[in-house]
This record gives sequence, C-alpha cells and structure tokens, in this order.
Amino acid sequence: MMGNKKKRKSRDKVNKEEINLLKPLNLANFTLENDPCFGKHHDLKAPECNRCGDSEICSIIVAQGLNTERQEISRETPIKEFHDGPDLKAVRKFIRGKLKKSVSQEAIITKVQNKWDLKTKKIIKIIVKQIEKLNKKK
Repeated sequence: MMGNKKKRKSRDKVNKEEINLLKPLNLANFTLENDPCFGKHHDLKAPECNRCGDSEICSIIVAQGLNTERQEISRETPIKEFHDGPDLKAVRKFIRGKLKKSVSQEAIITKVQNKWDLKTKKIIKIIVKQIEKLNKKK
C-alpha cells in the first residue's frame, strides 16, 4: 500500500572508510528531505522495505520519531500507566456521593467497575467502609 505511492530515488554510495563504526550514529543526519520514504514510512511487509539495504537504520529512525511523538502527547495529556492502580480517593468520593443519593449498591458496583475496573470484593469493602462512616456522622 505505502510502497506504491512513491518510488525511492537512488542515492550516492557512501565510502566505508569515512564511517567510524565505533562512534554512535547521529540520526539527525539521516532524515533526507527529498527522499519520500526513508525514515518516514517503515513497513516490514512492503516489498520496497524488504529490498532496501537501509531498513534497519530506517526502522530506528521511525521508532525514534514515534517515541518523540509519544513523549509530546504524554506531556499534553497524562497517559495511564499499566502499573498504576485506580485513584482510590476518587472511587471513595464517587461511592460516598452515590450512597448519599440512595443509589442501589448493585448500581454503584457496576458503575465503579465500568469506570475504574475494580474487582467486586474491593468495591464491596469500600462501600461497607463508606456506609460505616456515614452512619457515624448521623
């Protein structure tokens, strides 16, 4: 699909003696403005990428570009990490508000499960604690 749009232009050959393999590559030098594909459209299934000798470097450049995009997006909007649990303060506040409005416990459980993906036992424990707190205030 992507390979059918534009064909790659041939480039000048690089002298192998000019490249020092002990120094890390500066990836900023590899993005070419006139090349329609390199570092922009990396697709392992495309025949152009299979034939290309620069596919490894191209994949590194594309991955680095995607990483910078992901970091920019995460600065703008917080991304939920998998190891982070739900905000229990918000869950308790939500449950407390629903209990004050006399919403049934079954409805509270389903709403909390849909919103925060908590287990039923954990939700029931929080509901019991919130009911005890509400009864102490009365």
